[in-house]
Amino acid sequence: MNAFVEVAHEIKDFVKRQQTRTIGIILSTFVLLAAANFVLQKSFPSYSYDIPLWFPIPQSPGLTFNASGLPYAAAFLFLLFWAAKIPKMQYGIFQAWLVGLSFILLGNLIQGNPDIAFRQPLVASNFQYYHDALKITSWVDWLSTFNINQPHLLVHSQTHPPFAVLFHYTLIQLVGDRPLRLAAAMIFIASLSIPIMSWVFAELGLGREARNRLAILFSLIPAVNIYIAVSLDGIVLTTCTTFLLGLVMLVRRPRFSLIGLSLFGAGIIFTNLLTFAGVFALVVGGFMGGVEWLTKRSARVMISTVVAAILLGLAIYALDKFGHYNHIQAFITASRIENPGGFRGLTDPLNYVLSRLECVGEIAFFFSIGCLALFFRKARQPLIPGKLSTDAARIGLVGMATLGLMFLAGLNRVGETARSCMFIYPFMLLFLHENDNVLTRDLMILAGLQTFLMQLLSHYFW
Repeated sequence: MNAFVEVAHEIKDFVKRQQTRTIGIILSTFVLLAAANFVLQKSFPSYSYDIPLWFPIPQSPGLTFNASGLPYAAAFLFLLFWAAKIPKMQYGIFQAWLVGLSFILLGNLIQGNPDIAFRQPLVASNFQYYHDALKITSWVDWLSTFNINQPHLLVHSQTHPPFAVLFHYTLIQLVGDRPLRLAAAMIFIASLSIPIMSWVFAELGLGREARNRLAILFSLIPAVNIYIAVSLDGIVLTTCTTFLLGLVMLVRRPRFSLIGLSLFGAGIIFTNLLTFAGVFALVVGGFMGGVEWLTKRSARVMISTVVAAILLGLAIYALDKFGHYNHIQAFITASRIENPGGFRGLTDPLNYVLSRLECVGEIAFFFSIGCLALFFRKARQPLIPGKLSTDAARIGLVGMATLGLMFLAGLNRVGETARSCMFIYPFMLLFLHENDNVLTRDLMILAGLQTFLMQLLSHYFW
């Protein structure tokens, strides 16, 4: 009886601490946007819309439920309760990674079983990188003829550099054509973004408990929990988080860091080789270099960006000279395939405006309503005003502003930004680096419950 009363008091205190009014307004806004989108598409069915019917969730069949996922759902909730309840989280980065990885595995298994969660994203359709990778007999010949064959590849391979497919090809050579083994390898690589985020927060001066909780919160954010498993974008998340770690080292350490430069440069190069959206990292480096010079008269980030750009340029030149692959031409071809009519702000302004709204809305919704509400809080310290003098806030703002400019330029014609732009969430999480442990635990619960419901009641395919 006493235990029941204690739990009731804890729930009551938890509810009191939440921004219920702000959360209610945010939820109401999403409901209104979803309803308006639904009415618009049903009222004018002949128009070709690029946004999903179930705004802001892309590629969704609507509400679905698989009872076989209930045991995993129960385990997910138990782990969430334990992670939030434990008073001290003093264990190391390896343990924090294991907890975060467990949340990712259990979260995806809520959709039904290992086949649905990990195998089908690779093999259930006929247009994934995996299917193009199976056709490769010689990676040398495949790379050298990529520019010629690019328009004839499957839909995902068409709009990415060839290394997206070659990454899958390499894993197949290592583990064999065993989809579950391939999935395990991809999940392992993608999950490395969790300890890297813990390292980022350590560089920002956080203690062990604070950075562990934030790293675990990172694994509970709906976008990360849903899309990190068995997707190329999960691999890109790791490479871009590596870039962020290098950037933070260059900004925070008192002297020039060779480790920071190495991580910074490697993150930029590998991200750009896997996705054309990798230009995001290069632009962030340039903008942040300017900010560092204006605020601190420090040229470390600017010099590092120039070095990384030169190395990337040399890599592109070498691929053209020796591999007969033209990266610039591949980018132009991908742009034409993505937007065959040119800039849609002029050729298709309605879809342009609606899809831009979808891009921002999807990023926000998949960040979790609880985390999003902090951007509008009035109690305690405001999240952004007053903190612009901190390195974390400046890096976060530069990242968000860069992605916003890319959206205005037409990035992601059909949305799906929570997956394809998952690399923005580490930057958004930087704004939470000064949270106290109670607030971070509350956010873990809110994000975990939203992820739990989203995984339980819908299906996500990429």
